[in-house]
Amino acid sequence: MENKPYIYPDGRMRSKDASLYTGFREGTLSNWRVIGKGPRFIKRGTRVFYFQADLDD
Repeated sequence: MENKPYIYPDGRMRSKDASLYTGFREGTLSNWRVIGKGPRFIKRGTRVFYFQADLDD
């Protein structure tokens, strides 16, 4: 299996893919969400998405 993140056409990626893209663990991204640190994210139901542009900043 290839370790390339899936990026939706609008630039979104799920937490797992954002982890692959940035090199940070999913747990680290999760902790940052809780304390209000890290890249901007959105929630749709129970799913968390990051935008590629925000991860690049």
